Amino acid sequence: MSTTLRIFGCSDKINDLNLHSLLIGHTNFGLNLFPCFGAQTTYWLYLDHPQFGSCVYIKKDLAYKPYLKFIQNFEDENHKGLFGAYTSATFALDFAIKEGYKRAELYGILDGDYKFLDNGEVEYKHFYDNKVHTMHENCLQSWKNEIMSYNNRIEIVIPYQTV
Repeated sequence: MSTTLRIFGCSDKINDLNLHSLLIGHTNFGLNLFPCFGAQTTYWLYLDHPQFGSCVYIKKDLAYKPYLKFIQNFEDENHKGLFGAYTSATFALDFAIKEGYKRAELYGILDGDYKFLDNGEVEYKHFYDNKVHTMHENCLQSWKNEIMSYNNRIEIVIPYQTV
């Protein structure tokens, strides 16, 4: 087993990367819509989706199959609970720790072309569309702080970090 899990989010930085070289031969984890655009990942989590949001999926044959269901009842010894906050990246980091990975490389996470506006908002885009989204700068900072808080349990590397 590899000691590194590559986690792929949806920032517009994805468009600048050679995904084939980053994905091939590496254990990887796609967040939200990332695998829906042709990038085959080992694992997939779409946290905010009503149909898929309660499970980590694993790629088997030609489809994603349930691998690790989130649980409400922590008495159930057949499942592990995943924890996180603010962003699906934290759930992926918790997954990596529980699966025994020592290092997580993040692509498409905290590496976008963020535009900080005078009103405290931040503009950003996803790799799969050209739509401008906004969030408050405090929200982005909370995401960053929460992601980086995992650094005491797993080495976090963000090669193209912009915030």
